[in-house]
Formats: sequence, structure tokens, C-alpha cells
Amino acid sequence: MVISLDDERLTKKVRGVMSIELLSTIFDNFTPEQIEMFNAVVEGR
Repeated sequence: MVISLDDERLTKKVRGVMSIELLSTIFDNFTPEQIEMFNAVVEGR
């Protein structure tokens, strides 16, 4: 099965995947305290 996506939609999907990859890499190096601080900032948005 082949799915066709226009450039804009494909770019949006790829950026989303790349963002998740980046965050998971960053979180691998976070201490529990840093994770708590990050969560507090995100919840306050």
C-alpha cells in the first residue's frame, strides 16, 4: 500500500518525529529533579 503526502504534510510529520527523538535523547540525560522542573514548566504553559 502506498500513501501519498504533499510536501507540507510530510514535513510536519517528519518534524514531529524528530522532535520526539530529540526529547527522548535529552530525557535520557536528565536527573529526576530536572525531569520534575521540565514537567512543571510544561504544565504551566
